Amino acid sequence: MKNISTGRFGYKNGKFLPEEQLTVHIYEEEFMFGSAVFEMFRTFKHKFFLFEEHIKRLFTSMKIYQIEIDKTANEIYEICHHLTELNADHFRNDEYRFMIKVSRGPLSIYKDVFALEENACR
Repeated sequence: MKNISTGRFGYKNGKFLPEEQLTVHIYEEEFMFGSAVFEMFRTFKHKFFLFEEHIKRLFTSMKIYQIEIDKTANEIYEICHHLTELNADHFRNDEYRFMIKVSRGPLSIYKDVFALEENACR
């Protein structure tokens, strides 16, 4: 299978990664049970549109689903802003579309699998 790169970047678990590396592990709750929340927003004239409202709705959804996040609204804003800089060459003549997904991560019975994979990557 050929590895195709878009040249675009996203953000996952504290890291800015090439788009093709933004995957969901088969043992994550998001994959196994569809247990995640998300919010989508875009830009107009390369300015975030209704960002505060979208993030407020994201945090409300996380509270309802009892999903915790280690980021503040301001930190999410900074991540999104940095992504606009990283991807600027791809969106000079287009607008940005953001999807923020938050899940609980791996099911507790599979946390050792994640630890093994994390250590193998070092």
